[in-house]
Amino acid sequence: MEELRRFLERAKEDPRVGPVHISLFVVLLGMSEGKGIFRVRREEVMERAKIYGRTTYYKCMRELGRFGYIEYWRGGRRSGVRVLKEDTKG
Repeated sequence: MEELRRFLERAKEDPRVGPVHISLFVVLLGMSEGKGIFRVRREEVMERAKIYGRTTYYKCMRELGRFGYIEYWRGGRRSGVRVLKEDTKG
């Protein structure tokens, strides 16, 4: 819960972060279950985050990575993700 609170505080001050980014991050955080790097299925993440377009999904995943909230490795249907802690942001 602390990671979510920190993310929301940081996102509040970040004008680049919108509702889709927040939804996506919350889903990824829930799926991470405290793991470091974990694998995700695009379809599953999109369904949970209520994202209906693949273009939107990939754009927001790339942006969350570029903004320093996650590390993301695209690998077709199963990609690798690591939710970054506050002290490891880029």
